[in-house]
Amino acid sequence: MSGLPGYWRKQLEFAERPDARAVLYARLGETDRALEWLEKAYQERSPTMVRLGVDQVWDSLRSDPRFQDLLRRVGLRTDIPL
Repeated sequence: MSGLPGYWRKQLEFAERPDARAVLYARLGETDRALEWLEKAYQERSPTMVRLGVDQVWDSLRSDPRFQDLLRRVGLRTDIPL
């Protein structure tokens, strides 16, 4: 009944990895929570971090300075136009 956002919220109950939680929060438009979990994924050296520069799920976060800093720390280019 709550559509796609309801589905993503339900998936949060099962998501164990920080990167999976970050994706779900990004899809829900919860930028602060998404970045919080991305930071945890970075600290755990999640192999999915290399996709930050290309995965469209992060498009809503790209202009956030915290996301740009994370890209830099992962070693990805930050000078590509958004």
